Amino acid sequence: MNFQIGGNCDYSNALHEIEGAVMYRALRPWLYPDIIFNLTTVGKKFKSNVRLFRGFSKKETLRLYPVIPVITRVNDQEFKVCQKFAMMEAKTILACILAHFRVKSLDTQDKVLFYPNITLRNVYPMRLSFELR
Repeated sequence: MNFQIGGNCDYSNALHEIEGAVMYRALRPWLYPDIIFNLTTVGKKFKSNVRLFRGFSKKETLRLYPVIPVITRVNDQEFKVCQKFAMMEAKTILACILAHFRVKSLDTQDKVLFYPNITLRNVYPMRLSFELR
């Protein structure tokens, strides 16, 4: 569905806003009760984004089942095995890159800015150089 191509899509925006709302709420203990959080502007936007996100998820999970109705499959377990495999594959690729190249930042440390989120993200894309070892 090419959600990551182009930064201006509803799915990607919803995901980033959900992450931002989670961090916003985590830093404000008085918003921990749902009844209070849901009354705030951030809470209402969070709820709207979750609905949008779930709609995309349902649309995408339909693709996991075959198109031909005669051939069916039952999948009772979550797709955690695939996620673990993908993570192991990413780590293997990263290890191979680091084994064969020296990776250096083209930006000075004071120019590399992060913003806190569920995952730590860069404010600006990181510029890197790769030199053969």
